[in-house]
Amino acid sequence: MKIETVAQRYHISTSAIRYYEQQGLIGPINRINGIRDFNTTDLERMDFILCVKQLIQDDLLR
Repeated sequence: MKIETVAQRYHISTSAIRYYEQQGLIGPINRINGIRDFNTTDLERMDFILCVKQLIQDDLLR
């Protein structure tokens, strides 16, 4: 799955996804011809990251 598709699926920017990758929260993402290719494991990790982010924003983990 391409980064644009992942961004649309999770309603986040592609730059946010790149940031998560740079910070080591996801990835390294496989690349095919230089294009990020997200697999099921990557998407599960993204689910977890965004869930925790939402809990923090809702003040449930402070």
